[in-house]
Amino acid sequence: MPIQLIEQPHGGRTSGQEIQTALQDPRWMDFRCAVAFAKQSGVKHLAAPLHAFTRRAGTHARLSIGLSQQGTSLEGLQDLWRVVSGGYGDLYAISEGTSGTSNFHPKLYLFRNHTHALAIVGSSNLTEGGLFTNHEACVISELTVSVPDDAAYLVELENALDRWQTPSGACVVVDAVRLQSLHSSGELPSEALLRVARRQFRAATGAEKRSSAAAPQFTGSGVPNPPPPPAFPSGLPARPVTPQPVPAPPTAP
Repeated sequence: MPIQLIEQPHGGRTSGQEIQTALQDPRWMDFRCAVAFAKQSGVKHLAAPLHAFTRRAGTHARLSIGLSQQGTSLEGLQDLWRVVSGGYGDLYAISEGTSGTSNFHPKLYLFRNHTHALAIVGSSNLTEGGLFTNHEACVISELTVSVPDDAAYLVELENALDRWQTPSGACVVVDAVRLQSLHSSGELPSEALLRVARRQFRAATGAEKRSSAAAPQFTGSGVPNPPPPPAFPSGLPARPVTPQPVPAPPTAP
């Protein structure tokens, strides 16, 4: 079981590059992932290789995306649905609802065929930051099914994914109707609404004033820019859900 650490963004490799490479590797026939957050910024980097992967004969893709803490956007989930809809893969959304007692928070990517597998487990969400520019740590493992320890670890990974990819009270299959209902209920906000919510939070906590008035306490580490994303696949279904209008800010009394 060769194991390596992906130390991002200064370790010479990124989770995004490793996942893109694996999706393009003809060895792999099955791709499964479970991530807490997905946004358009990350999906745009994987859409083209995921599209090519799912169009190869005999392949199968299954993806589980969390809706906790409003970390997943309508645009991100819709674009994943566009790539795998039509029988090219299965897409699930996971949430514990309004209980507030548990968040869906794994970051697991698994590729396999009959004899080997590749697992990436760590902290990288399906966002541009999680894939390329954030400080993240992931372990990438190459597994051989005929090696008992490797096979045992693979069973553990697949058992977890089975739980996260079986419809239940916390896991639903994503289709066009489900995308609309999740967005209408507020569980799947648009990226525009998420930007407004971040601005409102910064204003409410005084972060904007502090950041402009105080001397900076951190000067940064020189994070590299993300690579340009490949062209989004053509000929896919249109996004089925139109984002709800963003509410106008309240007027001062």
